[in-house]
Amino acid sequence: HKVCLMENKSGRPSLYHYLLKMHHENRTVADELKSEMQFKTSSWRDVHALFARAGFSVSQSPHAGGLLITHGAGDDQVSVCWRKIFPEYRFSYDALIARIGSFQPGNVEPYSVPEIGMGYSDSLSMREINNRVSQCNERAIARMDLKGRYKAYTMALPVYRPDRS
Repeated sequence: HKVCLMENKSGRPSLYHYLLKMHHENRTVADELKSEMQFKTSSWRDVHALFARAGFSVSQSPHAGGLLITHGAGDDQVSVCWRKIFPEYRFSYDALIARIGSFQPGNVEPYSVPEIGMGYSDSLSMREINNRVSQCNERAIARMDLKGRYKAYTMALPVYRPDRS
């Protein structure tokens, strides 16, 4: 998966990972946004306000014709495609247009301290990445140990030689 490769190579957590994989009070940020979006949004203003509460902005993608979820501004800006976070049809761009009308740009500033989730930051998963490295090393040591024990086991087995008659 490209996102995982980018995350491992750069050492920076992806916005995709934060939204879909990191849990806050046993729910992902995407799950919290879905439940809020399903019941509490009846206009684009509501959608923009909801994502601002989570520390994000929503904009139209200039390339794909869909939506982008963005965090930060300028050089620190990180975006992810809407449909990668919300693949279900009921949250698709087309379904939102059918439900609340054509896209209206928002003018709500994202909260600096979000009410939804823990807040996206590059340093959030550095601890997790370090844990991954240590877990990878532990698995490598366990594999080498298992390999050594298997070799000792096979060396201790009697050699089978069929009778030559």
